[in-house]
Amino acid sequence: MKILIATETPAKLKRLEADCIQQGYRVVSAGNGSEAVEKFSDASPDLVLMDAMMPVMGGYEATTRIKALSSKKWTPVILMTKQTSNDSCQIQGIEAGADDYLTTPVNLVLLKEKLKVMQRMIRMQDALHCKMNELDDYEEHTKEELVLARHVMERIVRKIDIDETLLRRWILPAEGFSADVIAAAATTGNRLHVILADGTGHGLAAALCVMPVTETFYAMTGRGFPITSIVQELNQKIKHLTPIERFVAATLVSIDWSGRTIEVWNGGGPATRFISEDGRLLHSWESKYLPLGILGNDQIETKTEIYRWDEAGQLFLFSDGLCDARNESGGMFGEERILKVLAKHPPQERFEQLKRSVTQHLAGDAGDDDISLMSIECPLYLEKSILGKIGPERGKSFAPGHWKIDVSLDAEEVKKENILPVLLTWLRQIGVSEKHSQRLFLILSELYNNAVDHGLLKLDSSLKTLSEGFEAYLKERSRRLSALDAGAINIHIERIAEVDGGRLCLKIKDSGEGFDFLKILKQDPGDIVGLSGRGLGLVKGLTKEMIYKNAGNEVHVVYELKSAAVAV
Repeated sequence: MKILIATETPAKLKRLEADCIQQGYRVVSAGNGSEAVEKFSDASPDLVLMDAMMPVMGGYEATTRIKALSSKKWTPVILMTKQTSNDSCQIQGIEAGADDYLTTPVNLVLLKEKLKVMQRMIRMQDALHCKMNELDDYEEHTKEELVLARHVMERIVRKIDIDETLLRRWILPAEGFSADVIAAAATTGNRLHVILADGTGHGLAAALCVMPVTETFYAMTGRGFPITSIVQELNQKIKHLTPIERFVAATLVSIDWSGRTIEVWNGGGPATRFISEDGRLLHSWESKYLPLGILGNDQIETKTEIYRWDEAGQLFLFSDGLCDARNESGGMFGEERILKVLAKHPPQERFEQLKRSVTQHLAGDAGDDDISLMSIECPLYLEKSILGKIGPERGKSFAPGHWKIDVSLDAEEVKKENILPVLLTWLRQIGVSEKHSQRLFLILSELYNNAVDHGLLKLDSSLKTLSEGFEAYLKERSRRLSALDAGAINIHIERIAEVDGGRLCLKIKDSGEGFDFLKILKQDPGDIVGLSGRGLGLVKGLTKEMIYKNAGNEVHVVYELKSAAVAV
């Protein structure tokens, strides 16, 4: 410890210096208060022994100045006063900032003990100062990391290119970061895919566990994969990347506005509700499966539930943080109150009213868990495509050349139902523009599904006329597909190169007995009821030529690769 001794008496100074040096301390000396202040600035001592009465500048004023200079570090000052000093001198010393007193002549034994006590206090202060510096550094470093994390998290969830009057979302984090994620993206087949994911816990740690969800969701949706395949991929990633105690409750939705169908997979989330315009609960998708990341992919069930709406309504998704939101008295908001709010208000007010009700229930608090809410409009008819552009053009047309793709699928491969996204990926890598990819996906999916449903599964599409029949059709399709043990589908895609972009020749052939395609093709589009037959009319409108051969188990299509192709 370095000690600054300030006194005008040479004999006293020598005695104090000798005693401090004998105890192992380093000493700096000053003959008056002004010199003491100067020496303090130069030597940075750990403790000051200050005579109260000195010429040039007294000990009280010197103490005040020294304390001002040592504001960032505690440097104790012991004032030495005469025994005859009254209380006012001590009060003056306290006001100046002195930490202790000694009366003169100084008792060296008492001085020794006081210096030991002060040294312990200085060490404690130094340790505390170091910890505070470490905390300041940690806080600054943490702020930088949080800024970066927030930047990344905000960009993980992309802006939805859909009219906000049709799709709304709201997230209220319990802490700075939300472990709830709402993402939506349009597929190449002009459907809307939505995911509401709720990671275990809340805050940054929980938010990190849901980061793999969004990029996988966007990538697979963009390639045309069904939500059943997305569920499997998400489950595998979450189980592989996150700790065993972390998992993600998720609800995935696929909406086809033209076919008026909603497909849902609910793993651990609250029920998804479809509410009519007059407030009735038309359909509910309860959680049937465990959250993502708990089971292996050989155990997880990916079966979805599909509903077709025959009257306009709204789809509502929310996390359990909304249901479990507690007020000051501990009362939960609850699903019953959610349904009451939705039933009470007209469609255009429901979303905001539900937000307002939850906020009022919390009375300004953030809640114990992250809260997320999403609503999607499901009208009977749309005047135009509400999905807008799926994405930027990735090339104006095919690269020059003549090429062929041939794919043969057996029964086991047909069950996987993943060939269409793979074909689309191949076409894009070859150079198909985004615009053509969307139309080709629609064409391929319709013709391929016809080959599966009518050719291999021998289903009667007339079942799809009414909503009850549509659900029965889907159940029967799922049953027959699971039991399929024989059959084959061959897909042939050939590009004919020409100056104006050329054309694609598509052939899809199945091993089934065919179906009455002439009856469907002769139908007037205005006479079609339900879903049966609509798909072939769409394909016919998008292509230059569509010809069924044999008994209907083989179809040939010609698609022109010109920039002026028919709009979807």
